[in-house]
Amino acid sequence: MYQSLLPTGVERRRRPRFGVALPVLRFEVPGVQLCLPLDDVDKVLPVAALEDVSDGPDYLLGMLDFGGEAVPTLDLGLRLGRPGFEYALDTPMLLCTHHGRRCALVVQLVCGVDQVDNGRLRRVDGVPHERRDPFSTSFDEGGHPVFMLDIESLCDGLQVDRLIAPRIDAEVAST
Repeated sequence: MYQSLLPTGVERRRRPRFGVALPVLRFEVPGVQLCLPLDDVDKVLPVAALEDVSDGPDYLLGMLDFGGEAVPTLDLGLRLGRPGFEYALDTPMLLCTHHGRRCALVVQLVCGVDQVDNGRLRRVDGVPHERRDPFSTSFDEGGHPVFMLDIESLCDGLQVDRLIAPRIDAEVAST
């Protein structure tokens, strides 16, 4: 059910972002249909055990230990001001990388990979939000908007170095 979205055993080649169609991963949080450029998603994993972060915002669930790297994990629905939902063992978590920054996003449902015609993409203006707008564009699908996330905007303000410093200090002290 969960899989790596990278080619096996090879370095991922950057796909052109502004061709005829943009490959995206489509997913949902309560009441909102979303997508990310496929280049920004490394893996889809089941929700995992996380290290608690007491100083973080309410939507920061904790830090995922991914091969020794501390990866901030967000409840995307809470980050977007949507109602919370209960996690199950098969709740999906998207492991994302953008310009060397990595984060994991807990979502309610993964809908699959799709191709979005660049001519359908529209700039997002006037979307109500309390925090910096994490949407880059949107498109209409069957009369419903689908919002494309901007990982860089989404993770702004997390101050990951400050959040993982206590974890690093504890590891150094135990050696």
